[in-house]
Amino acid sequence: MERRFFIVSTNTELLKCEMILNKDSVMSLAKYLGVSRANMSAKINGKREFKQSEIGKIAFRYKMTYEKMNEIFFGNRGGLNNERERVC
Repeated sequence: MERRFFIVSTNTELLKCEMILNKDSVMSLAKYLGVSRANMSAKINGKREFKQSEIGKIAFRYKMTYEKMNEIFFGNRGGLNNERERVC
């Protein structure tokens, strides 16, 4: 079985905001996706890539719009301006 991966540019700040807004933790999201806490943390912090299936599950869990999903996983990484404005 072939595994498919997408190269994504995760907006870490926006993903963490979604987690906070949904009262979620790294551990609970890791369990939901079936990965280790360390692996989940690496994915959130941009050190590892999310699989397409993981992106879909996260979008479903947080009831994200298509636009929000694209902004977090495929959009511009420049989510914060020079004054470090809040994103959530």
